Amino acid sequence: MSGGRPAVLLAVGLGVGLAALAAAAVAASGTQATRPSAASRELDRAQTLLLVRLATLPEGSGVLVLRDAEGLTLRIPARLLFGNDSPVLKRDPQAAAPLAATEQLLRKHRALQAEIVVYTDSIGGVSANQSLSEQRARAVYDALRSAGIAARRLQQHGAGAATMVASNQTPAGRIENRRVEIEFRRPAR
Repeated sequence: MSGGRPAVLLAVGLGVGLAALAAAAVAASGTQATRPSAASRELDRAQTLLLVRLATLPEGSGVLVLRDAEGLTLRIPARLLFGNDSPVLKRDPQAAAPLAATEQLLRKHRALQAEIVVYTDSIGGVSANQSLSEQRARAVYDALRSAGIAARRLQQHGAGAATMVASNQTPAGRIENRRVEIEFRRPAR
């Protein structure tokens, strides 16, 4: 995530009250001397919607909302959506919550597009990790498509072990690297 404003990270499901999450979202959007653009205000509203929809996740869910000047990213631990080394989405309420929040956001904010990027850790072969990340990206894409989100608004990409957010030298780091990121952006004009 890049841009003129530093990325803001908000953890979801940490037992923080909804009012505190909304206040954090407003504070994170930053008040500038200049009036925020329509795109920035739309991203602020989208961020708040995500935080409200995801507030019911249990403490320690690992779901994060990242915000920068150009967009919003929902980072979901792969363990929340998928079984170990499985490309099949889990069918439980905790797994459904991030995808339902994504669907609602895309229905409400029709100018936004979403790119689904799935990462793995670096354990195992490069080919196997790439294949698993591509299959998982397709599963998330298919779930959103079956919920009625237009294909022209969605992109998918399996990134394998391309970008680490933690060290692969520890089990905790590998868990953190196995993730699904849904990046919400306005299309370039």
